[in-house]
Amino acid sequence: MKLSTTKSLRLISLMILLLLAACQGEKTIINNPAPVADTSMGGTDNTGGGSGIEGKPFEDYIEKNLELTDAYKNHLQALMDQIKIEAPGLAGDMYHISRNREWYFVPGPVRKISEQIIGAYSKSVQFALQDHNKVWIDRNLYVEMSPSSQANLLLHEMVIGIRLMQYQDKMDQCIAKAAKLALNEETAAEYKKQKQKCRRSYPRLPGFEQKKFRLNQNDYDIVRKIVSLLDRANPDIEEAVSIIESHGIRNYQD
Repeated sequence: MKLSTTKSLRLISLMILLLLAACQGEKTIINNPAPVADTSMGGTDNTGGGSGIEGKPFEDYIEKNLELTDAYKNHLQALMDQIKIEAPGLAGDMYHISRNREWYFVPGPVRKISEQIIGAYSKSVQFALQDHNKVWIDRNLYVEMSPSSQANLLLHEMVIGIRLMQYQDKMDQCIAKAAKLALNEETAAEYKKQKQKCRRSYPRLPGFEQKKFRLNQNDYDIVRKIVSLLDRANPDIEEAVSIIESHGIRNYQD
């Protein structure tokens, strides 16, 4: 049985409309993807608000003075006193990282770095993570460590912070250079003045963005070598400084 002309036209029109709808749907999916926010490193959402863990805001987990912790007082302070004498530039950097970074001791895991990047040949546990301004430490794992291992972890993070200094802005580098003044009571007041001067001289203007960094296996090998030289009964401070300078990490000759 033959279809009438009117019915044929209607059928053809319906088929064309269905085809156009299908094509239009495909274009929408391909050409208009929804933005995805990267919650680990900052996203696209222009909102703000408080956040935290276990009923406390993150600010409650900041260690106000790292030098008052048992690990620092009982294990790192003697090392710092020796470095102040032999390598004041390195001591200034270590003081700068301990005082001018926010140290968060949070009750939970921090984001994992792959074993390939850190140069580990076995499964590892992530104790801490650091960026330009903050050090995040898994407090649950930290409290299970021996006091000497806790001190070793803090020392490791200080050296990582020194490694990252070349990615910091001029303000931070200026404050770090002035930190040697904070090591002695006679010049501590001058350090505070220099710190304010650095902030006035190198203000962070609107739109400021710090340099992106990506450490590799060689960086972690160097850091572990430096820590191993310092974390011993008779620390080889001279060799540690030599490695830092020969790899272009810092220059303490100025």
